Amino acid sequence: MEPEKLKLSNQALGAFMMTLQKCLMQQADITGILQDLDFYVSDENEIICTNPPTLEFSSSEQDWGDDYEWDEGDELEEQNLDSFANLTKIED
Repeated sequence: MEPEKLKLSNQALGAFMMTLQKCLMQQADITGILQDLDFYVSDENEIICTNPPTLEFSSSEQDWGDDYEWDEGDELEEQNLDSFANLTKIED
């Protein structure tokens, strides 16, 4: 019997990317955070993370600056923000 093939959902992929970003920002080892992630398989045979990492940030700590020079006709691409649902902004 051949094992069932599974795919990472966009949500699980986002959880991995958030984990990587968090570890880069905190200069921490990624191994422990990855080992703490919990997953289940959805009805669509996609892997879903039940406890994705959260990032906390304060907008006052970062000079975001607007260094992009917009040209006429530039358009923003529509983004799927589901994977960022666990971001928490700290109010000053």
